[in-house]
Formats: sequence, structure tokens, C-alpha cells
Amino acid sequence: MPNTLNSVLQKARYMYLELGKRSFYDRNFLYMMFGEEEQNDIYKHQMYKTPNMVICSTLIAQYQSLLKRLCIDCEVKEDSARHSFLLFKDEEGNIHKTDLTRDLKNIQFYCKTSHFGNSTLSADKLRATDIELGYINQKMGYADDCWPLFRERILSSKLDDNQRIELILKGLSLFGDLSKLGKSELFNLYQKFTKYCSDNSRNIHFYSQKNSHNAQEEFFVEFKSNGICTVFKLNLQTCMFEFWKQKEYEEIQL
Repeated sequence: MPNTLNSVLQKARYMYLELGKRSFYDRNFLYMMFGEEEQNDIYKHQMYKTPNMVICSTLIAQYQSLLKRLCIDCEVKEDSARHSFLLFKDEEGNIHKTDLTRDLKNIQFYCKTSHFGNSTLSADKLRATDIELGYINQKMGYADDCWPLFRERILSSKLDDNQRIELILKGLSLFGDLSKLGKSELFNLYQKFTKYCSDNSRNIHFYSQKNSHNAQEEFFVEFKSNGICTVFKLNLQTCMFEFWKQKEYEEIQL
């Protein structure tokens, strides 16, 4: 950590960003059998390693360990769904909530974060801090700063719905290097970007599947329009969604 950082906010933010760049959600945890996760010690007290494959509880524990080394007052909490997050206190006694697991996709693509003091810190304060830390600079801002312009052009175009969704899926790569993201973070970022840029998000469905315990997980997005369901599959080599197939579906009349 640079020795020029003085405030609690700067130090906590620096560790948040640096750990976030290097940590990836372990999707194998999603496919454990009911009860198996309670018996599995892989994630308990897991130390940092490369690659740093984690779930929320281990990632937050690692973050807490870093903050405690810097003598920052912090505490890990759980919500009603047993999802772990962390609270830290600054010099003025203000308590800030952080949820690093949910911000991994944003950090790895250099977007604005959504879960670091989002109710206690202004966007201008965070931007100024991120410039000080070198996460962004005056010339190169957040990767999602230009998303509104892209969305406006998509929605004002004369393309049909299928052409729009295909263009949106291709458009994400214009804003940064997708190869820097883990599988889970890449998949989640596509969901965020696609639903932001579309005015028909209720007809867009992202999902993943594994055909067997040892099979590789596959990622899909399907778009329904005019009785046709168009399915795109994520190519993990190119980090792009590619056309996979089309099928008919019957619209439910309410």
C-alpha cells in the first residue's frame, strides 16, 4: 500500500479495490448438494492465494484481516440470507457498509462500485478518492461513465428487438478488457449491462447450467420476442456471447 495514504477511507478503499481485482467467486459452491456446504471446510478460514477463489464469507474475512492490520475498526455482519458484508468506522465515527463480493464485477472492469459506502459516501467523494488512488484519472474515468450514451443510441435506433439485444451483447467489450474478469464476474457484468441498456428487460433471461458434476458450467442468455426465443451462449475464450439457437415459444395471454 502506498505510504502516502493517510485517511481511513483511503486505506479501506485501496484494500477494497486491490483485493477485488484479484478475487473471483467460486461458482462450484453454487452446485454443492444441500448440506454439503456445511460439511465442506474448503472455504472456512481460507487464506489468500492465487487465484483467490472465494465465497462471500471468506472474501469478507480476508478484507477484515487487511483492515485490522491497518488498525481500522471493522466488523463482519450477515444479512437474513446469511450473506456476509463488512462495516468499518472512519476517524469521525461514521460507519460505512461494504459488500466486496457484489462489487467484484464492477472493480474488475473499472466501473463505479455499488456497495462501498453507497448510503454514506457521495459519488463525488468516491470519485475523488479513486483518482487519488489511481483507480481512475481525470482523462480516463469509470468504464460505465459512457453507458448512458450507448443506451440512448441503442434505444433511439431503428433496429428491431433482436438486433438491439445482439448489439448490446457485443457492445460491452467497447468499454474495457473483459478477459480480466472471472467467470462469475463476467456473467454478472453482462447481466447488469444488458438490462441497463434494454427497455425490454423482462423478456431477457440469463441462466447457467451444468449437465453433470464434472462438466464445465455453461452460460446463456435468451431473448423472447414475437413468439421466437433467441439464445446466445457465452464463449469463455473470447468472453463474448455468440448466437446459439432459436426456438419458438408460446406467449401466455393474461
